[in-house]
Amino acid sequence: MLASVDYIVALPVVKTHWTATFTMGLKSQISITADQDRMRLPHGKHRNLLFGKMIAEANLVFKPDFYISDATKCFVTEGPNIGTLKEPDLIIASPDVIANDVVGLALLKTLGTIPEIQDGSVWAQPQIKRAVELGLGVRNRDEIVIKSSGVGEIEAIIANTF
Repeated sequence: MLASVDYIVALPVVKTHWTATFTMGLKSQISITADQDRMRLPHGKHRNLLFGKMIAEANLVFKPDFYISDATKCFVTEGPNIGTLKEPDLIIASPDVIANDVVGLALLKTLGTIPEIQDGSVWAQPQIKRAVELGLGVRNRDEIVIKSSGVGEIEAIIANTF
């Protein structure tokens, strides 16, 4: 089915995830996996390094042309469907999945989130690290252009992308 369309827009959400640490553009590719196959993936606490690498590698199968990430409401703890809910009321849009997810992670850090995200560089996340290794998008902060209109916390978000 994916080969039969001309243009694919991914519509991920920005929030924490109990097994993947976070769910955004890279992890949105896992959702096209059949349920019975997805259940065989190495989910669970303390497996996030392996699962994060596998999430990035799943993006080698096909690549959406554009990502529009919903950050209107974000779980900043637990997730994906329970936890502390914040409402930044933002949308992140990019043709680059790594840029999309790095800015989403920076937003979570700005909101205050789980230690696995809050306490380190967004570039150290297993999903992001492996995606960079695979050449799936930008390689560092200098390659990201952030444009905003009316986003009061933009400076804090930009600061957290390092």
